[in-house]
Amino acid sequence: MARPYPAGDYLEFELSIWAEGARYYARVTDSPAGPSEPVPLVSFFENRARVETLLLRVENAMLRGNSRIRGPLSIEARTLREFGHSVFDIVLRQAQPIALNYAQSQDKAAERKASGLRLSLRIQEPEVAQLPWE
Repeated sequence: MARPYPAGDYLEFELSIWAEGARYYARVTDSPAGPSEPVPLVSFFENRARVETLLLRVENAMLRGNSRIRGPLSIEARTLREFGHSVFDIVLRQAQPIALNYAQSQDKAAERKASGLRLSLRIQEPEVAQLPWE
């Protein structure tokens, strides 16, 4: 259940991801806008073998990456950034009940003059939990 916070603090947005058979699902379990209904996730989450291949690609990018701060992004950094954008898009934009809840929660955070939302992930599947969610 969403808790009130003093102005300037972050509001909690908790998302749960799990598998039933070959499909992945997500739902908001706690947010300023309340919980959402479970919704199936599309794209690379539809195929466990694809998730494992993606995980390998992302792990390779992380291992080969460097700590450059300035200059153009390396191939590895671009891979990780593209992955992050894809995950955000799939979970928080394409999954309509979650997208609506996320937008409403952002509005409530702004109304309460909070600093934003603190996203907490509850991931039950090891192959998905291993992905870099930061």
